[in-house]
Amino acid sequence: IPGLRYLLITPALVETMTQAELDSVMAHEIGHVKRYHLLLYVFLIGGFVVAGGLLGEPIFYLFFSQDFFYSFVEMSGFSPEVLRNIVVAVPALAFLLFFFRYVFGYFMRNFERQADLHVFPVLGNGEAIISAFEKIAVLSGNIRDQPSWHHFGIGQRVDFLRKCEQYPDEIQRHNRKVGLSLVLYVVFVAATFLAVNGISYNEAIAQYEEKYIKADLLFDANQEEEPALWLFFAGNFLLEHNYERRAIKAYELALEMEPDQPDLLNNLSWLLLTSKDVSLRQPKKALQLSEKAVQLKPAGYILDTLATAWWANGFPAEAIELERQAIMIDPEKKQYYEQQIERFTNFTYTQELEARVTEELPAKAKTKVTSGEQV
Repeated sequence: IPGLRYLLITPALVETMTQAELDSVMAHEIGHVKRYHLLLYVFLIGGFVVAGGLLGEPIFYLFFSQDFFYSFVEMSGFSPEVLRNIVVAVPALAFLLFFFRYVFGYFMRNFERQADLHVFPVLGNGEAIISAFEKIAVLSGNIRDQPSWHHFGIGQRVDFLRKCEQYPDEIQRHNRKVGLSLVLYVVFVAATFLAVNGISYNEAIAQYEEKYIKADLLFDANQEEEPALWLFFAGNFLLEHNYERRAIKAYELALEMEPDQPDLLNNLSWLLLTSKDVSLRQPKKALQLSEKAVQLKPAGYILDTLATAWWANGFPAEAIELERQAIMIDPEKKQYYEQQIERFTNFTYTQELEARVTEELPAKAKTKVTSGEQV
């Protein structure tokens, strides 16, 4: 960037180099500036970040939607989170090492070679920089033939400079090679972007969420003395923080352990009737759950859930009768139950659902919908 260009030269370099050799070192560094190499390094790393980010998400969901990962979780005894982090980190680190060693290293070596070649238009020949390289090789411990993944070995650089002195066309050939490599890099990043945008992995995301939530909840539950109770409280916590899909999974796992827990049946039924995410609603299943809950514990709030389920399934008369029973059992909440009766009288479940989706539900009705109290 003009105005911010500084070149630091060590005292040892100044003391050991002739003026011509120092000029060749300066020509080399100016070659980097002329070819925008430092800015291209930023571009290359940015392309790596973009490509890695684009590829990482679909690969993540496609991998973690597979059953073999969760089978391994069960066998290993490790938490899903720990194994997931390991599975994500190891390939990411390998990809990072591969990029810097082979892709970024390729461009670094060839950018250095371009900078070496800048001595020809500036100084007319490569003798001074060859002499400088030979001195550096000796003073650095006879490293002339030592390979370098990021700069080419000094011997390789000297040989290429001599080749270009003998065959000047090699200079343009190398510059074209670097230009073509940059174009191919851009094409790769663009192709990655287009390919990933054309992939639909919504199903893999849904499968991952369901399987991972189940595995994570089961692992945590198994660490507790009362796993079903822990899952019940976990479901309540998730619901309170609007993680409805996860709350449903927690309740369902708890029911597998304790199928006759009335408050658990009630909470899951209520969530399947009133979830903000309408795709999660299942009125028929909610009716079955709430009927069983009432048989086990005919409390007012559970009768209210059953009434809501009957109403959701198209039976408002039965729902109103259940709300009247709830008033007799729990008179302290009479006002709320009467609001429910008015709600069941004035709206159908479908109308209310459509109004909620389109945000056209009257404010008064909205208040009634959200005024219920569940355990």
